Amino acid sequence: MPFLILSVGHNPLVLRERHATLTAAGYSVTSVYSKEEAMDKLLEGDFDLVLMCSSLGTDCPRLAKAVRRHRPSIPVVSTTPGENPTMPDCWAYFTGSSGDEIVAAVYAILANEQEKFAARRGAHARHHQTSFATKASA
Repeated sequence: MPFLILSVGHNPLVLRERHATLTAAGYSVTSVYSKEEAMDKLLEGDFDLVLMCSSLGTDCPRLAKAVRRHRPSIPVVSTTPGENPTMPDCWAYFTGSSGDEIVAAVYAILANEQEKFAARRGAHARHHQTSFATKASA
């Protein structure tokens, strides 16, 4: 099962390019255009990583904080145009914008977190199996 990435940004062209690049690298990507859409998707899905574009501007730190509050185990990564990021709720930043740089950054973060993801997915699956078994026996 591929890793699930939520890609967030205001620029449709950048999001389409990022979506194509990450999908070609084997990831499953959902792209949204606002902080509000991102939070709705996070509540609906089981994402492994949130990738924010600096085009979100002041919504970047707000989204990072909201993700940290509601889904603390999900890494939040942001692209940044400069070397002075000010978002303490982000796990990582990168300044590269080429497809290869984005794939490399995402790969490195997910590789470091793979054991946590496996444990989280296992717990999630066990919860659903238990819920189903409880409903089926009722």
